[in-house]
Amino acid sequence: MADDTLVFAFILSGAALLALSVVVRGRLFAGGGGHHLPVDPIDVAALKGGPALAEFAALAALRACGALGAHGAPGPLPAGLPRLAQVAHQGILRGSNPWEALRLPDARAAQSQIRAKLERQGLLTSRGQRAGARVLPLVLLCAAAVGVALATRSAADEHTVAFVLGSAVLAIVGVLSLRAPRLTRAGRMILRDQFRRNGHLHPRNRPSWATYGPAGAALSVGLFGTAAWWASDPEYAQYLGLGRAALVSSGGYYTSSGSCGSSSSTSGCSSSNDNSSSCNSSSCSSSSSCSSGSSCGSSCGGGGGGD
Repeated sequence: MADDTLVFAFILSGAALLALSVVVRGRLFAGGGGHHLPVDPIDVAALKGGPALAEFAALAALRACGALGAHGAPGPLPAGLPRLAQVAHQGILRGSNPWEALRLPDARAAQSQIRAKLERQGLLTSRGQRAGARVLPLVLLCAAAVGVALATRSAADEHTVAFVLGSAVLAIVGVLSLRAPRLTRAGRMILRDQFRRNGHLHPRNRPSWATYGPAGAALSVGLFGTAAWWASDPEYAQYLGLGRAALVSSGGYYTSSGSCGSSSSTSGCSSSNDNSSSCNSSSCSSSSSCSSGSSCGSSCGGGGGGD
C-alpha cells in the first residue's frame, strides 16, 4: 500500500512539474506585442541572423546609397542611415576595409545597442531569460533521477515500470527544454510578417537596390541573406569575397551557402543562412584562405544567439 502511495505521489508531482514547466516557458518566451515592430531594416537583420547578418545589411545600405563605391572607395554618407552603417562608413573613411571597419569598437557598441533594443522590445531573449528557463528542466532531470532510484528499490514489477516510464518522460522533456530559443514568440511573428510583406525583395526577383534604396537593400539582405547580394550587386559581392549563393527552398525561407574566399583587399565568408544566422563557424576552417582581418573573423565570429 505504501508503494502505491509513493507511485501516485511521484506521478502526480511529475505531472505538476511538467505543467509548471510549460507555463513558465511560455511566459518567459512570449515576448512583446506587435506594436514593437522594428522599423529599422538592420534591426530586422539582427533579429533574423544576429550580428553577422546585421553587418551584411549595413554594408548593403551603404552600397545602395552610394556611400560605398566600386572596390570599396567611400562616397558621401546621406543622413538618416542606422548607427551601424554610419560607424562602418567612418571606419572605411579612415582607411579600413569594410570588414575591419565592422570590427572597430564603435561598430561593436552599435551591435550591442541593437541587441539591447530588441531585448527591450521583447523580440530577442535575454541571457537572464535563457538562464531562468533552464532551472525547471534541471528540476525535471533531478525528478527523473529520483524516479530511477525509486524504481531500483521497488518490490513490485508494476511499480518499477511506473517509476521507469515516469522518469523517462521527465528526462526527455527536461533534455528538450534545456535549449532556450534566441527569438521570442513575438520575434518569430515579426519575422513572419516581414517575410510576408517583403516578398518583392526576394533574390529571385532581382530587386534593384537603386529603386528600393538603402532600406530596401538592407531589408533584402536581412531577410534573405547573401543571396540578395549576388542577385542585386554581384560585382560588389565578389569584391567582398562572398561565396556564390545558392537559393534552396525551405518552407518559405531560403538559404544561401558557400565557402570562405578572398578577393581584392578584403576577405569574405559566405553565409549559411539557416533561418538563424548569416554565417556560422563551420564555414571557416584552418585550411581556408581567411586571415585574421578577413570577414570570416567578422562574420563567423558571432551569431548573436548563444550565451
